Order: sequence, then C-alpha cells, then structure tokens
Amino acid sequence: MQSEISVFEVSPTPSGGILILVSNDVERLSAFYAKEKILAASALIDSCLIPNLNPQIIEAYLSQNMTSSFDEINFFESNSLSDGFVYAHKISETPSQMIDFRVIRSVHNRAILVYTGKKIDHRTIAISHPTDTVKEYFLIHKQ
Repeated sequence: MQSEISVFEVSPTPSGGILILVSNDVERLSAFYAKEKILAASALIDSCLIPNLNPQIIEAYLSQNMTSSFDEINFFESNSLSDGFVYAHKISETPSQMIDFRVIRSVHNRAILVYTGKKIDHRTIAISHPTDTVKEYFLIHKQ
C-alpha cells in the first residue's frame, strides 16, 4: 500500500498563503518537500518540515486543547509561521502543555503560542496568576 501526502490546510493570506501537508511516510514527505522547496524558491516566503509532529500541536492549532487552571502561562509570538511550528514542537518536547496556537492571517502573518509550565527561553513572556490578570482586564473594560 502506497502512503499518501494529504493537504491538512490551505488558506490565503495577504502575503501569500499557508499550506500544511501531512503524511504517515516521513521519507516520502521529506523528498516531496525538498523538491517543491527548490521549485518554489523564488516565491517562497517561509517553510519548515517537522517529522513526527506531536498531535498536541495540531490540537492547539485547531483550538481544541482543554486545560485546567494554572498559575502561569507563557506567550510566544513570531512573524514566521514556520518559526511558530518549530517553537511549538520545542514546547511539545517539554512537560509543558500547549493551550493555543493562533495564526493571525494579515498583511504580516503572526504565530502566537500559549502554553503552561516553565518558560522555555528568552523568546517567551510569562504571566503569573493569569486568572487575576484576566479578571482585572475585564473589570477595567466593563466600567
């Protein structure tokens, strides 16, 4: 049985588009990716290949991760969607839990990741006691 390369998402953005491919055959997808990356080099803005992507990343990308209360949340933001996926993969290799993986499709695409646990590195902003912060935000804007 031959494995397939399937389209997970295709969506337009002002600066181009997002194409996410999935396959259960890492070798075949890697060969396809390498070939197509060369062919599209003049028009390609951003790309990455992550073999064996943790399902937690896809769940967060689809906003389907449920989490209990927590004492601290961390935010990561990047202008590169590929960087967002690579960083999400880095998060998935830690005991942290991914809460959300948001893609802002605008003139300048943005990837925003929200996760619990310890701050991974200097590229992340940590917020302690986020419930209090959110309560204060809504109280201020309610008045």
